[in-house]
Amino acid sequence: MVRSPNFRPEWFIAQVNRGESPRLDFKIKHYELHHNEDAQIEFARDLIAFANVARRTGQPCWIQFGVENASHQIVDLSTDYPPPWTTSDASIHTKQKDGVEKIYVDCAEKWIGPSVPECHLEYGMVDDKFVSYLQIMPTPASQAFYLRRAHPKKNGPRDRIGAVFVRVGSSKALVAPSEVPHLLQLSDAEYLTQAEWKGLIAANLQGEFEQAQFLPPPFQPRVEGSTTSAFDATLAAIEAGKHAILIKGNAGEGKTVLLRRLAYALANRHNSDLVTRLDEFGQNLVGVGEDFIIQNVAEELEVVPAQPIPVFMELRITFASRAEFETLLLRRIEELTQKRPIRSLTHLFNIPGSRWIILLDGIDEIRNHASAGAVLRSWVQQLPANVQVVITTRPQVSGSEGFVISLAALTPDESLYLLKGKLREAEPEHGEKLGNRFIEWLQAHPDLFPLLARQRAIDGLINSNVVNSGVYQAANDREVVKTIEPQESGTSLIDVVALAPVPRIFPEELLESTNRIESGDAPPVELVVESAVSTEFDNASLDLPREEIWTPPQLAIALQSIVDHMQQIEIKRQEEWGADVEDWADQARHELGKTAWHLDWAVDSFDYLACEERGWLSSGAYRWNKFIGFIQRADTRYYRFWCLLFQKYITAEYAYSADEEVVRTMLIQRRIEDPTTQVVASLLNELRTSNGREPLYLA
Repeated sequence: MVRSPNFRPEWFIAQVNRGESPRLDFKIKHYELHHNEDAQIEFARDLIAFANVARRTGQPCWIQFGVENASHQIVDLSTDYPPPWTTSDASIHTKQKDGVEKIYVDCAEKWIGPSVPECHLEYGMVDDKFVSYLQIMPTPASQAFYLRRAHPKKNGPRDRIGAVFVRVGSSKALVAPSEVPHLLQLSDAEYLTQAEWKGLIAANLQGEFEQAQFLPPPFQPRVEGSTTSAFDATLAAIEAGKHAILIKGNAGEGKTVLLRRLAYALANRHNSDLVTRLDEFGQNLVGVGEDFIIQNVAEELEVVPAQPIPVFMELRITFASRAEFETLLLRRIEELTQKRPIRSLTHLFNIPGSRWIILLDGIDEIRNHASAGAVLRSWVQQLPANVQVVITTRPQVSGSEGFVISLAALTPDESLYLLKGKLREAEPEHGEKLGNRFIEWLQAHPDLFPLLARQRAIDGLINSNVVNSGVYQAANDREVVKTIEPQESGTSLIDVVALAPVPRIFPEELLESTNRIESGDAPPVELVVESAVSTEFDNASLDLPREEIWTPPQLAIALQSIVDHMQQIEIKRQEEWGADVEDWADQARHELGKTAWHLDWAVDSFDYLACEERGWLSSGAYRWNKFIGFIQRADTRYYRFWCLLFQKYITAEYAYSADEEVVRTMLIQRRIEDPTTQVVASLLNELRTSNGREPLYLA
């Protein structure tokens, strides 16, 4: 049989039918290289162009001989040999090996550097015609292939030593010297296909990312001390080329939503149908001539998006080294692209023309933050120029590296607007009227507004009293809430809530031995501290069905709902990552209440180290309460409670579970006529009565 071992006629025909491309060229006959330097240089240019494509893609390229370029007609080459092989009696195999292939290899050795591209000739019969092709294999090289000798008679850019060529469509093009370093070999970069780029981008356009994009303005935090939205400020910082951007905000202020919205907006800049301009490396969209020069490898040759690529990752993780962190981020990218394995982040970031925006949510939530935080900071500092990083954190994280954007707390007006919006979402029919009633109640309790400066606290407040509460679910709180059935006439919905037994605030083992008043044990009645504020409402004006009448909550119950909600959200976030912290969270809250109990109730700051020395607040409880946002750093050793009303509530919560005689004595010593003491006592009694216990009487 007249063919080389690897020649396949059906493959040859299939290639002819596909037509010329960056990896395939047709020649009607062999190059005439014998004593012809013009032809030798022309072949060298063609081979360089194909060798650079194979080096970049990791795939072979071919020059098919015996195919007419325009008509794709197959032409017989059985007599096409260079001298002196035209008259040789040697076998076809010898003629093809020594008379054709060797001449091509010898020419490559003479004209091409830095090394000779690997190539070999295959030949055989197709439609009773003898044809062949030169297969150019991916050949590792430290730099792109180039002309190692100049044309002896010409001095144009295409004829000089060092000229580099690459295939563009069905032609070859000269590469501008400044762009040659961007012609990387496959081993230097982890090139992605158009489909893989699409997967990476599409992940940011659905689910929670899409929901975050279409939240109304009150859900979108501002920059502290400015009317500028944090979203606009972050986007401006990215476009200004800031390498590292740090977004700081307390728990529940909208950092995660902001980062998801940013990911959506960045991904949405891409054309979802044409994420990349080209489908394959070297694709020619407009047609180029032989004198064409590549001025930008990334834009003219590469399969790479024109816009930066966002990659979102939550940081509830543990890592001890840069390599471990990069592996975790790499697994995330592999999951989105369905490309496994990817060799390294460096190989991805090396893709010419690629720009990356890594969005890392919650550096404060890294399990081993003390050590991992330093690793992450070092990683950010060493990233290449085409990679930007946006990191969210809570204010307690130290370090000022990068461009810092601090989130502003909600103003009272923003809190009210947001509250009404959430009620309308939960109760389309009556939400507007309920919102107005909530506002009336809040105006009677202005001390609540510092708590409601966080969006998550508003969810907690609504959860305490929204009608048909099973309908309403906060954006980050998907647990099912049971609806309380209406009672007999004369008892409103909120009365039922107030009288219903609720779980105790602390585990039994955390309480003192005499922490409950048994029935019949009530002390003599002398003085009962009433609620500090009482608000009356005309429910008839709401025009609600009888079973949906709304009555304002007791202040302590509203506070308890807010604090519980803030804590439960954090517990859930930890549980999603396999950490069971509920008991520990209760313990930390108990210790914070104990600390508040011993402090001045009119002052919101305290010396943490002094409290630790007295055994009130352990280091673990301090870290949890700081993490959740119940306390905030004032300076090196001083901390502040969330706000004064929170301090009084957490004091009352501790007193609820403490020895009654001790509590009574303390309240009397603190002067019950003092307004601060009255608020603590009022909150305490509201907790007691709502749990079915008698109010605490004070002598």
